Amino acid sequence: MTSSVFGKESLVSHFEALRKTLLKCIVATALGYPVGYWITPDVINQLIQWSFPENIGKLHYFPP
Repeated sequence: MTSSVFGKESLVSHFEALRKTLLKCIVATALGYPVGYWITPDVINQLIQWSFPENIGKLHYFPP
């Protein structure tokens, strides 16, 4: 078995793993925000059309 199963890794190796994980999270967030910002209006419009079809009437709401 590996040494990580028994908790014999050094503190430095834990910090390195934390650094890698944090960098991955930052990169994913940096790539995800612009995409989400770009598609949000379309997603909101699709949700409104799905939940309140035009044949029912007109939905009045305040956009964010």
